[in-house]
Amino acid sequence: MSNTQQLNQIRQTILKKKFGNLLTWEKPQIEKTVGPFNQSIFDDFETQRLMLVNEAELALSELSDDDIFLLFENDLNDPDSKRKAWADFLKGHIQELQRRTPSWIEGGFGHPDYRADFDYWGKMEEYTLHEALMLSVGIEPKHFSEERLSGAKKTSKKGPLIAPVDYLVKRHEQFDRKWPFGSFGPPRVSPTFLFNWFTEVSLDVDRTFLGALRQRFQVNNELDEEQNETANRRADRREIDTIAQLFTAMAIDNLGYNPHDLRGPIPKEIADLAADMGLSVSDETVRKYLRLGAKFIPKDWEPK
Repeated sequence: MSNTQQLNQIRQTILKKKFGNLLTWEKPQIEKTVGPFNQSIFDDFETQRLMLVNEAELALSELSDDDIFLLFENDLNDPDSKRKAWADFLKGHIQELQRRTPSWIEGGFGHPDYRADFDYWGKMEEYTLHEALMLSVGIEPKHFSEERLSGAKKTSKKGPLIAPVDYLVKRHEQFDRKWPFGSFGPPRVSPTFLFNWFTEVSLDVDRTFLGALRQRFQVNNELDEEQNETANRRADRREIDTIAQLFTAMAIDNLGYNPHDLRGPIPKEIADLAADMGLSVSDETVRKYLRLGAKFIPKDWEPK
């Protein structure tokens, strides 16, 4: 390794010690989703951070190689207190900037590192109030716990909150008033429950989560329709069986139909009677429903 490379590495180590995590802090690209959105919070912080880093880099570039090694090696003799002077340089500004490092949520709910896994949550059969609340704004529930939300609600009584947290506190009130309450506290609710409510009140919901709920809602509707259709078919079958039984009973009582006489004349007589009334019914159709009705007659029954 050349002397220049070694000095560059030492400068980076000195800067890292001075700035800590500020040196490698990266501005997130916040997506506009639901609720408050303010990318400028991160833009402004990045501008101030770069100004301080550049100022520190410039100061280091103006030092001699010996002074660089002096700042790096604490064991070297430092009669002029250059290490202390470097430690004091920009110290107050850096501490103030560290104190004002923006939280991930300050710019809004679209921080890429805190987005919810909607492929996972979209397959859930039910949701707690807290899960649904956080997913409605697009963030993974674990990243903003119930305890943190509870603390924010208490803080809101003493003073203003940052905009996204204030938005969550107010939205929690909406969810809390809508949520059903059972014997053992608030229960979990289904995707259909959420989709119907979100749609009913036109609640601004993260589009990915709403899309997952809509898909589940449509699937459930299709299943319900299929089940209803099956139930209707069963109901139709029972009605046909009942009508066939009545038809056969009347044929036996009024026309002397014998269900044991497979090729008797009664089916044709009924078809001819229908024809006289302008109805088109074949012998075989009459015979089919007479046989169907006869299947329900007890085996030990005999005509009187």
